[in-house]
Amino acid sequence: MTTKRNDMKRVIITSLVLMAFTLAQAQLRVIPKMNVGDKYVYDCVAESNNPMMTFNAKSTIEFKVTEKTANGYVVDMMMSSMENDGKNDKASALMNMTEGMIKDVTIRVATDKNGKALRIVNYDKVKAHCSAYIDKLITMVYADHPEMEKTMPKDKMLRDAKSTLKEEILLEGIKKTGTNPFSIFGKTISEGMTDTYVNTQNIKMKRTYHLQGKKITCNGVSNMTEEEMKEFILNKIKDSMPDKYESVSESIDMLMSSGLMKVDGKEDTVYELMYNNWPRTIDMTVSMKLMGQNITVKARSTLKK
Repeated sequence: MTTKRNDMKRVIITSLVLMAFTLAQAQLRVIPKMNVGDKYVYDCVAESNNPMMTFNAKSTIEFKVTEKTANGYVVDMMMSSMENDGKNDKASALMNMTEGMIKDVTIRVATDKNGKALRIVNYDKVKAHCSAYIDKLITMVYADHPEMEKTMPKDKMLRDAKSTLKEEILLEGIKKTGTNPFSIFGKTISEGMTDTYVNTQNIKMKRTYHLQGKKITCNGVSNMTEEEMKEFILNKIKDSMPDKYESVSESIDMLMSSGLMKVDGKEDTVYELMYNNWPRTIDMTVSMKLMGQNITVKARSTLKK
């Protein structure tokens, strides 16, 4: 009887150990190893096939651990180079505007002990730089296109543009950019885990995670009710074409039923992590159907050796 009891005890213990091992293999805490002085440089490439804005862009982004704090670290992030071969004037102009806004600007990101981005240490400096650039850019645009004043007053354009410079919005932008390591740092990933989020285009998404060793695959699909879709579209119209807002608002139900205003989105991101949980590569494909337009953007970040 004692022998049988001991055998049963061993079976139970062995089963519990195997279960714990299996669960551990199906879960990954993405806590990057950080030491002051560590530097990671990523080459990033992006391409879009949008008929209205086709481009190929290349950039280099540097991450350097500069401080250890009581609760985590400070990581300096800077885009040191950016170039594009926009295949039409709109694409080139957009890329040049983006380059002028963020190239060679150091953004100092404070993290917790798990690497999760918490705040921008030099927010005031970053805000001042971006605000001055927005003033210069919008003044130049309205000087070249004075007719814009009729549909979108310059003062309103300035207010709307600068409203995006709030610290929480800038920080969320860093964390939502799929090809940025901060988009995965601090997370605990389990096989089959799901979450919801709002992407950089303000589309509500549902994301599912798959785990294979140090490889994390995230599959996101749009997850908006019809009412949320209406609100999203009307907000876009209000921001970009305020003179059309009233007419679109009156006919939104008819436009929705016709399928012309349907919003579909898909985002697939694959992270290949190193032993220290810093990404070796990040691949991202974003597909979106918005107001009858099919848009696909592919991007890849690769750690320089």
